[in-house]
Amino acid sequence: MKKLIYILIWIIYPTFIIAQDTTNSLFTIENENITISKGSLLISFTVVVEPSTHIATNQMLEIIPILQPVGNAQDDIILPAILLTGRNRSIINERYKKYNVDIYKTCRRKNKTKQSIDYTILMPYEPWMNNGNIVLASELFGCADCKKYESETLLATINKEDYIVQPHVAFITPPKEEVKMRAQKGTAYLDFLVNQTTINPTYKQNEQELFKIKNSIELVKNDKNTSITDIEIVGYASPEGSYQNNARLAQGRAEALKNYVISLYNLDNKLINVSSVPEDWAGLKEYVLNNPLENKEEVLSIINSNISEDEKDLRIKNLGNGSTYAFLLKNVYPSLRHSDYTINYLVKDFDIDEAKAVLKSSPQQLSLQEFYIVSQLYPKGSKEFNEIFDVAVRMFPQDKIANANAAAIEIINGNLPRATMYIDKADKNNAAVINNKGVIELLSNNLDSAEILFLDARSKGSQEAVDNLVELQKKRSNSE
Repeated sequence: MKKLIYILIWIIYPTFIIAQDTTNSLFTIENENITISKGSLLISFTVVVEPSTHIATNQMLEIIPILQPVGNAQDDIILPAILLTGRNRSIINERYKKYNVDIYKTCRRKNKTKQSIDYTILMPYEPWMNNGNIVLASELFGCADCKKYESETLLATINKEDYIVQPHVAFITPPKEEVKMRAQKGTAYLDFLVNQTTINPTYKQNEQELFKIKNSIELVKNDKNTSITDIEIVGYASPEGSYQNNARLAQGRAEALKNYVISLYNLDNKLINVSSVPEDWAGLKEYVLNNPLENKEEVLSIINSNISEDEKDLRIKNLGNGSTYAFLLKNVYPSLRHSDYTINYLVKDFDIDEAKAVLKSSPQQLSLQEFYIVSQLYPKGSKEFNEIFDVAVRMFPQDKIANANAAAIEIINGNLPRATMYIDKADKNNAAVINNKGVIELLSNNLDSAEILFLDARSKGSQEAVDNLVELQKKRSNSE
C-alpha cells in the first residue's frame, strides 16, 4: 500500500460533494465534506466519541482513512490516522514513538465525556481517484497490541462532477408593426369550354373550385378584425397552341373570375386587379425538374432556351415519337391552366387580452410584437412560453427576429442543431444573436469560440454576454 506526503490544513472549503452519515459502535462521523477544487482533493470530517465509549488506560483506538481506487490499477492509499489513547498508552507512545501508520493527530481519551476530533487533509487530485471510495478502518488495541476490535466503514465515494453551465439566453423585443398587412392566397383550377372565357359554375369541378375562392374571401370579409384592401387575380394558360390565343384566354378567364367575384359580393370594380401569364412555362419547368419524364433533359433544355414560346411548344411536340408531348398534354397541362388569387387585407391592433385570444384562433393576425407581449404572461422556458415563439416563427418564417427568438427557445430546450438552423437566418450583427451563438458554442464545449462571441456581444451592449463570460470562466476552472 502506498503512502503519500500530504498538506495538513485546518480550514473548511465550500462543500462540493456531501458524503453519507457514517456510524460505528465506538464513534460516529459528522460534517463529512469531500471536495474537488483546483486540482486538489479535500477530505474533511469530525470524529465524535460519545460518553459511553470507554477506552482503558492501556488501550489505543486507531481511526485510519483509506482511499480505495476503482479496479486494480492503483493500490489503496493509507492516509494519516487519528489515535485515541488511554492515559498509560499515551505515555508509552510519547516515550517510544513507534507507530505502524502516519499520524494525523493523537488525543487522550477522557472517558465518560463527549469528544470531537476534526480531521482535514488536502491532497493532489488525480483522475484515477474518481469513483473511488474513502473508508474508515478502526482498530482497538490492548496493552500487548492485541486487537480487541476492528471495523471498516464507508465514509464517501469520490465523484468529480463536471460543472453544469447555466447559460443566459437573450431574446429580442420586436418593434411595433405600424401597418399590419396580411394576405390570403389560393389557386383555382377552373374548367372552360375549348377557346371560351365564360365561367360555367356547374361545369366539371368548377363548383368546388369557386367555393375555395368564396371561402377565402368570406373568411377575411366577415372577420371583425380585418378589412380587405384589394384582391389580385392572375390568370394562366397552358403552353399548347399559339401564344397569341393563349394570351387572350389567360386574360379573358382572369377577367371572368373578377366579374364573378364582383357579382357575388357587390365589390368596387377598382378593388380587384387582374393580370395574366399567357403560358405557364415556369409551372411546366417545376414539374419536369421534380418528376421522372421521358426525354427529361431535352425538355428542360427547350424550356430554358431563348426561342419563342410557339417554337418551344413545337420542339417538345416533335420529341421522339410524340409520346412525351402526349403525356404532358394529358397529365401536366391541365394543372397549368389556373387562376391565382391574393386577398390583401389590414388587421387591427390588439391589446394583450385580445392578442391572447387571437393567438388561439387566428395567429396569422398577430404582429411579432404582439406575440412577444403575450409570451411575457408566462414563465420563461414554460410550455406556453416556448409554444408562442414556435408559432411566431411559423407565421414569419423569413423574419430575422422571429428566427432569433426561435433559436433562443431551442437552446433552452437543448436542441442545438435546430437552434443553429434558426440562428443562421437571424441578424448576425445583433448583440442578442451573437450572445446566443456564443451559448451554442459554450454548450458544445467550444470555450475559446464562445469567449470570442461573448466579448463581441458584450461590446454591443449584451448583459447576457457579461453573465455568460462568468459561466465560461466557471466551466474553464472546472475543466482545469
